[in-house]
Amino acid sequence: MSGPAADVAVDRALVARLLRDQHPDLAGLDLEEVGTGWDNVLFRIGDALAARLPRRTVAAPLVAHEQRWLPVLAPRLTLAVPVPVRVGRPAPDYPWSWSIVPWFAGAPAAMAAWPDDRRAHLAARRLGRFVRCLHRPAVLALLAWVSLAAAQGRDVVTITASGAERRAFDTPFAVGVVGAEELRGAGPMVNLSEVLVRVPGLVVNNRSNYAQDLQINSRGFGARAGFGVRGLRLYADGIPASGPDGQGAVT
Repeated sequence: MSGPAADVAVDRALVARLLRDQHPDLAGLDLEEVGTGWDNVLFRIGDALAARLPRRTVAAPLVAHEQRWLPVLAPRLTLAVPVPVRVGRPAPDYPWSWSIVPWFAGAPAAMAAWPDDRRAHLAARRLGRFVRCLHRPAVLALLAWVSLAAAQGRDVVTITASGAERRAFDTPFAVGVVGAEELRGAGPMVNLSEVLVRVPGLVVNNRSNYAQDLQINSRGFGARAGFGVRGLRLYADGIPASGPDGQGAVT
């Protein structure tokens, strides 16, 4: 593995000692190192478990976050995630917390040999639904705020709301919907400028240059974009489609 050097060497002997001292009922199971990343080392324990141990100081807080939040997020996700089933403590020869998680058998999707395009398409859709559930900034921000408030000893106020659907007219913001019929009837279906001009509040300029993409302006936001879509957040099937720098593309 090419990557940063470990701050603490994690080998089979160390993991065996940690299991023997903290989880003796697992100490007799087969132990095998199966992977080393930039931040963590993974050991398989028997057939159903794995031990995940940080190897760098910067990774130790991330493991603590996983132990705190994965149990909260797991019920909201559409695919199984390795929620820690046991937590390891720091020891005289190992300075950080570590986790024992379920072992998921499988192979990297990028290296899998799909029998046909249909299977690959279904797998991609499942992955997309998972990412859509995971990328919910409002939920994650709320969880982070609750954690901070609890750590500071503040009173936490719980606010609940109905999940019932509302009419677009009753929402405190503008909603525009372009259906399949409008898309097909707007023109040759070369780009979105043919149909988005029908949405109130949007100004769409076709630069006739696919390297620059459309210029989309919503009440001033995005009007100064020299190329690409800026100043507006783009989502595709609920998944953020804008880059970290705020630039997006619709072609």
